[in-house]
Amino acid sequence: DQEAATDALARQRAPSEGAGPVSLTRLSDGARVAVNGKLLEPGQTRLLQNGDQIFLGRIYVLKLVCPGEGAAPMQDDLVLQKEEMDTSELNNSASWKSLQDYVGQVVRQMSSKSAASQLLDEIKLACRLTDEANEITAECRKEGLSFEVDLTSTYPPCVAIRVLECEKGRDCKDEEEWKNRYIWSVRQLNERLDRMKDY
Repeated sequence: DQEAATDALARQRAPSEGAGPVSLTRLSDGARVAVNGKLLEPGQTRLLQNGDQIFLGRIYVLKLVCPGEGAAPMQDDLVLQKEEMDTSELNNSASWKSLQDYVGQVVRQMSSKSAASQLLDEIKLACRLTDEANEITAECRKEGLSFEVDLTSTYPPCVAIRVLECEKGRDCKDEEEWKNRYIWSVRQLNERLDRMKDY
C-alpha cells in the first residue's frame, strides 16, 4: 500500500485552512527523506515552504503547493525539472562527492562539448546507481561489499564500476583491505541492480 510506505518514511503535518505551518518529520533510520536536496536525519522535523521539493526514497518526488501563498502556480511550475532532481540527488551522493573534483578536471580537458556532456550524464547515472546498490547491499548483505564509480585513464575516459570486497566487513576503513572483485560497465550495474531489487 503506497500510503503505508510513505508513512513509514515520513510524517507530514498539514494545517487545516490556513491554521499554521506545514512540517515533515523523518520517522525511521532506514528511510531516505530530503527537502530541497537536503537529507533529514532520523527524528528531524523540517518546516516546509510553498514550492519545496520533497524526496521520499529514490522514487517519489513531490512539490509542495500551498494555495493562498503567492500567485497561483502555473502548470509548468508544478513539474520538477530533470536538472533540479539531478542536482538535489547528487548533493547527497557519496559517490559523486568522491569524484566531483576529478570529474571537473577531466570534463574541462575534453575538446568536444557533446562528448563531455555525455560523459557527465553517464557519471551522474553511475553515481545514482552505485549509491542505490550500496544502500541495498548494506541492508541485505552482512559481508563487506561496496560499489565505487571510477574513470579509466584512457582517452576518452570511460566510466567503470568497481565492485570491492573486504573480509573485515563493510565498516573497514583500511583501503588496503578492500580488493577488486569485479569491474563492471554502468549498463552491467544497472542490470545487476534490477536483479537486486527483486530479492
